[in-house]
Amino acid sequence: MILDSNFTALVIIGGWNKHIFTADWLKRYLFPEEHDGLLVNSRADLRPRPDIKVTSFQISSKNVSISWLGNRLYLTPVQNEVKDAARIEEVAMQLADYLPHTPVSGFNVNFGYTDDDFDENLSDSLRPSDTAEIIAAGATLEDEHYRRRLKINGRILDLSIGISGTELILHFSFHFDIPDLANFKSKITDYPIQSLKQEAVDFISKIYGINVIESTI
Repeated sequence: MILDSNFTALVIIGGWNKHIFTADWLKRYLFPEEHDGLLVNSRADLRPRPDIKVTSFQISSKNVSISWLGNRLYLTPVQNEVKDAARIEEVAMQLADYLPHTPVSGFNVNFGYTDDDFDENLSDSLRPSDTAEIIAAGATLEDEHYRRRLKINGRILDLSIGISGTELILHFSFHFDIPDLANFKSKITDYPIQSLKQEAVDFISKIYGINVIESTI
């Protein structure tokens, strides 16, 4: 199982002011040292989840891509490498310092993993108990998606399971409620992206007995 190329690391939910969030502002305050190397795309293809495709404004530095749609701000590693998580957290902290009064309600730390040739016995354990009856009735399972909300170590984890043929997709979304950006800074310090990524990897190993290939992380 490998890290999905469409995963989005950090999503902050709030009332982001589009009039402040211009390319010039981002270049000046978040990426001054990379001013000439930034890529701006006003019609960016953004996938907050592997099964969702939307369009948003996007600006990318060497390591971090920032996109937003509505009340959601997405910070994603450009090279799809979680080793850039520290830079993502740094940019998010800068945003919190420059825009401390932005109303926010929560943030998610997301990871997606895929396996294109997983064990069929595992798929049987992932499916609901009525699957056998559905197949016996003559139906064919073309595509399957299951969602579960878990509480682990006092934190909310939304787990999405997708099965399509021999492909398995696991999407982890760790959710945190926050009253303001000061609290965001505290929470992201206590639960950094890398540590939550390890929790997802440990979950996959313990619950499903699948090893995650770390070659690009």
